This record gives sequence, C-alpha cells and structure tokens, in this order.
Amino acid sequence: HSEAKEMINNAMIQFQQIDNRLGAARCLEKLGDIAYMENNNSKAKEMLNNAMIQFQHIGDRLEAARCLRSFGDIARMENNHSEAKEMLNNAMTQFQQIGDRLGAAQC
Repeated sequence: HSEAKEMINNAMIQFQQIDNRLGAARCLEKLGDIAYMENNNSKAKEMLNNAMIQFQHIGDRLEAARCLRSFGDIARMENNHSEAKEMLNNAMTQFQQIGDRLGAAQC
C-alpha cells in the first residue's frame, strides 16, 4: 500500500499542476480506498469526503455517488447500520437518477 500511496500522491500533484481537477479528485478517492483497506476509517472518510466535494463541484455525479456508496460501506463495517442504510439508499437514488443500474444494484 505504501508504494501505491506514493504513486497516487505523485499523480495527484501532477494533476493539480496541470489543473486537472477530475484526475486529482480520482486520486483522492483512491487514497480513501487504500485507507479503508488499511482499516483507517477516519482517514478514508476524510479523503472520500474531499473527493466527493470535488466531484460535486466538477459536476461528476457518478463519481460523487461512488464516494457516497463507499461511505455507506465504511459505516456498515463499523456496525453503524442505520447510517449505512441511509447512505446506501442515497447513493442508490443517485445511481438511479443517472441511469447506472449496476451502481444502484450494488447499493
């Protein structure tokens, strides 16, 4: 994971230098995924929240919905079932609104 984090951080810096907000946001999302895999849920939430905000500013509803689904997964793993249910329902609604049947089904 450490090598992956280093590479993704470097990519994020390069995306920021060329003002590619989508690429930088995707890097944040991936760093959040890695933190989640490392059981560092607070760091994962922070990264995913930042990524989700950036996706929303860019207007990328699909990636924002994916972040929300990841939040639901984290809440589920933390046994916070009511929060997980709420987040996954919200993510499912967003996936349905953009026509992503697979994303909705995964929720």
